[in-house]
Amino acid sequence: MKAFTKTIVREYRRSLSRFLAVFAIVALGCGFLTGLMATTPDMRLSMDTYYDRTHFYDVSLLCDAGFTTEDLAAVAQAEGVSLAVGGYSLDAVVSVDGSEDNTARFLSFDDRIDRLTLTEGRLPECPGECAVERALFSDLEILPGDEILVASDGDYLAKETFTVVGIVESPRYLSVSKESSGVGSGSVAFEVYVTDADFTYEVYTELLLTIDGAQGENTFSSAYDDCVASLTETLEELGKQRAQARYDEWITEGEAAIRAAQEECDANALALEKQRTVYENLRAAADAGVPGAATPELIAETGKAIEQGETELARAQDEIARVREDLAALQTPVWHVCGRTDNTAYRSYTDNTEKVDAIAKVFPLFFFLVAVLVCLTTMTRMVEEERTVIGTMKSLGFGRGRIVSKYLLYSSGAGLLGALFGMAIGFRVFPRVISQAYTIMFRLPALQTPFRLRYALPAGAAAIVCTTGATLVAALGSLREKPAALLLPKAPKAGKRVFLEHIPFLWNAFSFSWKVTARNLIRYKKRFFMTVIGIAGCTALLLTGFGLRDAIADIARMQFHEILCYDAIAVLSDLDSREVSDFLQRENGGGGIFVYSDGTARVLEDGESAEITLVAAHTAKDLTEIVNFRDRQSGQTIVVDGTGAIITEKFARLHGISAGDTVTVELAGVTGEVPVSAVCENYVGSYLYLTEGLYRQAFGESVESNCVFVRFSEGTDARELCRQLLACEDVVRVQDFADTEKNFADLIGNIDYIVIVLILCAGLLAFVVLYNLTNININERKKELATLKVLGFFDSESAMYIYRESAVLTLIGTAAG
Repeated sequence: MKAFTKTIVREYRRSLSRFLAVFAIVALGCGFLTGLMATTPDMRLSMDTYYDRTHFYDVSLLCDAGFTTEDLAAVAQAEGVSLAVGGYSLDAVVSVDGSEDNTARFLSFDDRIDRLTLTEGRLPECPGECAVERALFSDLEILPGDEILVASDGDYLAKETFTVVGIVESPRYLSVSKESSGVGSGSVAFEVYVTDADFTYEVYTELLLTIDGAQGENTFSSAYDDCVASLTETLEELGKQRAQARYDEWITEGEAAIRAAQEECDANALALEKQRTVYENLRAAADAGVPGAATPELIAETGKAIEQGETELARAQDEIARVREDLAALQTPVWHVCGRTDNTAYRSYTDNTEKVDAIAKVFPLFFFLVAVLVCLTTMTRMVEEERTVIGTMKSLGFGRGRIVSKYLLYSSGAGLLGALFGMAIGFRVFPRVISQAYTIMFRLPALQTPFRLRYALPAGAAAIVCTTGATLVAALGSLREKPAALLLPKAPKAGKRVFLEHIPFLWNAFSFSWKVTARNLIRYKKRFFMTVIGIAGCTALLLTGFGLRDAIADIARMQFHEILCYDAIAVLSDLDSREVSDFLQRENGGGGIFVYSDGTARVLEDGESAEITLVAAHTAKDLTEIVNFRDRQSGQTIVVDGTGAIITEKFARLHGISAGDTVTVELAGVTGEVPVSAVCENYVGSYLYLTEGLYRQAFGESVESNCVFVRFSEGTDARELCRQLLACEDVVRVQDFADTEKNFADLIGNIDYIVIVLILCAGLLAFVVLYNLTNININERKKELATLKVLGFFDSESAMYIYRESAVLTLIGTAAG
């Protein structure tokens, strides 16, 4: 036993380089595989923990009419609601210590929900004080003590000047992506938190809710989605009831106002009639010359009283007419139930983690397979080299199990240690490196990197099974031979001609060294294929990484400069606004394209639905003015003739839709059948484009434009034009696609950073693979090299005997990869 143990220890010492090579390859494969697969779960776990700690809302309720205290009480009492808090929000144009105007969002705060994290100073305690959200600072450097002056649209703020007393971070605004706004430049530059007393609203502008049991689920899981969905229907039904009650209350108040105004009108009419009688009597007495009956002053005073009475009567009648018009135009308010997915930062973060997850599902597995393949080759060669040792042990009476255990201990030791080391590093390093890339887009919490058995066990087991499995197969194969045969060197393969020798003009052109190289390459097919496959795998990984990098580099340019033919979208309150059309004709040299756009449309399929943005234009020409429709693979232009809708490629692929299909679309509660005529290239968002004829056919009504797609004329100051456009009475919001393009480019930049990490790791794997295969090649060719030196070959010539083969195999493997 002691001698056997010494043999094992000596084996470790004698072939330490091989042990370290297997260790390194397994560590790289397991570390890369488990680390990259754990990145998305780690990023989501960290964000979920942060949301739990700050009590981030589960549901937010919005209503164009606001919410009363009765609405808040009703929501708080709904089954499944853990906490309901009313809040205030207002966008206003402000300046900070004389800086140029920016759009700021003023918000109330409550420590029970969306808890603020104080990073500097203190929280506001009295009216006129404020805290500023740091995450969205652009060029502004706001510090405690600065003053924020409200320039416009601050009608519901009690003060015009606020003093900054603190800098905070909020779970609602983690992204550098700017929120859209209906004032100023159209996008929010930063958030300002003030006390409730700083608002003069009579109603809440939003309600924030947390749900029973939701905090115990990961916010990115389907269990959390189910928890929120279970309450959504309840809140929507409650919203309808409360909205109807609010509408009925308005009607009752309006009718009461009409009755009061009518009573006042009747009283004024009666008093006016009496005044007119008195006036007529006074005039008659004056005309009859009755002494002292009617002085001119009395007659004039009575006439003025009549004029005043007529004015008051007209005012009362106008008030009645106004109230009647208001009642006629009155609509039932609508509650909007929004989850976390409607939060810009949350949605953007979710999309980014999904992209990392998509890469992690393919790239690391291939990486791991290459590493395993090289391990198989290495361990197989080791056992073949040890055939004389195996023969000696077998002749000394060692059993098959004892002999095999020596090599299994060696391979399993290298595999186990490599797997553990790789996973220990991978679980810590890769998630941190990749997560760090997203700090330019998000304010991220501290990353949690737990050791994940669900990834570690399969990866570690696969690595160990492959290394030990190859060792076991090779060892058992050798043990089938007699000890006498094993003690003899393995006979070399019989010499035979290779196919190149049958091509004389080519074969005769080779030197002696190249002829030897060609024979060795073609005769030793196992070594040939193992080397080529290993190098091909590494090359494929590298090319995939560079290919991804090149492919994503141009996406932003293609989407926003080749596919989309507009620069901004103005959302309208007055459909087909003439004011906006005239403004664009005057200031931009064009009227823009008026279309109907709705991002809440849903394509129904097999009982499920998927959200898509529906864009309907008045004519087919209007559609071609806003989008360059083309097929991604062929690059050919798609003809828009109005016979069918055009759907974007990714949505079509995910839902199995192709040209010639008919899809069921639900829009604002109305369901219609829409034929699809083509699938178009697109990289951002999902769209369904229709002409007015298709829209009317599907939904039974004409297109009423609710937005205008604007293309800036050459030399236009985009920021100033958006500001002027937003100042138009009929414009609700302006989205400048320059900001959208920048945000998307940042996202692509982050993916590019991840790809660089993949490329570096693939390059490192390629180095280890080439080192290991070259080492194997040298070890099994020692006798040949010695023979060459005896024959008088120089050291450089002997080295090229090996390097030439490696170079050729590398070139072949690279081409294959």
